[in-house]
Amino acid sequence: MDEQREIGGYFGLEPGRHGSNPHAAARALNSARNCLLYVLLARRPDRLLLPAYLCDSMLEPLRRAAVEPAFYNVDADLEIAAEPALGGSDCLLYVNYFGLKNDYCRRLAARYGPALIVDDSQAFFAPPLACLATLYSPRKFFGVADGGYLYADASLDTALERDVSYDSLRHLAGRVDLGASAFYAEFCASERRLGGRPLRRMSALTEALLNGIDYEHARRTRRRNFRHLHAALGAANRLRIDADGIDGPMVYPFLSSDPALRQRLIARKVYVATYWKEVLHSAQASAWEKELVEHLLPLPIDQRYGEAEMQFIVDLVGARAAPCPT
Repeated sequence: MDEQREIGGYFGLEPGRHGSNPHAAARALNSARNCLLYVLLARRPDRLLLPAYLCDSMLEPLRRAAVEPAFYNVDADLEIAAEPALGGSDCLLYVNYFGLKNDYCRRLAARYGPALIVDDSQAFFAPPLACLATLYSPRKFFGVADGGYLYADASLDTALERDVSYDSLRHLAGRVDLGASAFYAEFCASERRLGGRPLRRMSALTEALLNGIDYEHARRTRRRNFRHLHAALGAANRLRIDADGIDGPMVYPFLSSDPALRQRLIARKVYVATYWKEVLHSAQASAWEKELVEHLLPLPIDQRYGEAEMQFIVDLVGARAAPCPT
């Protein structure tokens, strides 16, 4: 027995253990952006080509690894608008937007293989691909404050310390007692904490919480809720969605023609984020990508909700939604 193990005393969290973590074989790090940093430090490309429609936080690993960024645009199908030319040591990052682009990611892997990094931060249940790296962000799907999963052939020689995250759970615990709005400031503080975080292994607390999740239930629920919203709202959705092959996505992305809909949803406590406001000020972003920032509504479909909540969303959106012109 480990001589340093503590026995007795007060109880800690007991998240349970389902044993069904789909990424048990991955390298467990302390954030998705640090998963990207790990790959860049191990591979050392001269440039990384990445989409202009992307969160600024994913540029941080490039700065820390001294890798030059180059940008491309995405089209109406959220696919690369013009095939990029890769230099000898260049790498290409593609985001599996909202968990909708599994088939396209497989085609990219067949095309770019060892130069491709797939960002599955929005596609937790998508399998890793035969490419340079696939990375995941569990906090976008489950109640944890940090953590990331990485599949990559390239590896660093240095041993990584384990991170700690006990001091970042106030917003998670507070929401259970008092609701999300009461702890939104703490949520924002937890998000800011991830910036500049040293490259470390996933904390023991985050690992324990993730091992206590019923992943199959989460996958089934997300799939069912996505289909419910798509059946009711798909004809009015300005974003083209091929629902075949979508499994356990992050949200239902509804591209609205109604500029007031976001605030009406929030007023009825249907919280929809804006991805990503910094794109509006990007010289590399296209008009289409800026339109996505302003008008795309990521409707919640996660495992906390069922048919009643989905129908409530449909009623709120559908009251003002009109079918898209054919």
